[in-house]
Amino acid sequence: MLNATSFSEVDYYYEKILEIIKQAQKRYLQEKKVFTG
Repeated sequence: MLNATSFSEVDYYYEKILEIIKQAQKRYLQEKKVFTG
């Protein structure tokens, strides 16, 4: 089992990764719009 500190660390990094993915998706969609006109 994970202890409390490592679990909260995993949670923190998970949130960061989700943020990065959302930003990447936004940028991808914006670029896609530019390419398709």
